[in-house]
Amino acid sequence: MRAALVLLLVAALAVTPAVAKTKGEARAAQLLDTCEKFASGDVLIVEWATAQGWTASEGQSDTVYAHIYNATKTIEGVGDVTLFGLVETYPGQTLGYCRMDVQSPAANLGVLTLNDLPRLSGAVQAVDGGEYGTWQGAETGRDYLLLASQTADAFALQLTTFTARSAAVPNP
Repeated sequence: MRAALVLLLVAALAVTPAVAKTKGEARAAQLLDTCEKFASGDVLIVEWATAQGWTASEGQSDTVYAHIYNATKTIEGVGDVTLFGLVETYPGQTLGYCRMDVQSPAANLGVLTLNDLPRLSGAVQAVDGGEYGTWQGAETGRDYLLLASQTADAFALQLTTFTARSAAVPNP
């Protein structure tokens, strides 16, 4: 009985760090999902973000073919996140851009785990205690370019998307 209890305790201790690591490292992919939504051109993105707890607004643009977004949110286990988004509409495609920054991140947010996303291919390098990654990818009708980095002082994620659309002059 005692041996079984010891075995159970050892198994639990062996699993606990992996669970904690997975939870923290999944944050980069979650932040990327949010960035993808801002870069998608969804006209209701400010409402969606507000419902998700973000303080979000649409900024002023000098053209009806560009939409600028700003958002902030304090996320437990991550820190204070600042987001800038831009969507530009052209004949034939839409360019989406999103950048997220976290100063003094609360944990390792998992830049390396972005390699596991099937829609992206790229590489991560560890340099001077930081992780720096660059990827490209595609899904139906959309191409991706992604940069992400994390040091002890900061986390940054920068996404650019190109989405195919009809070649007609776009409606603003």
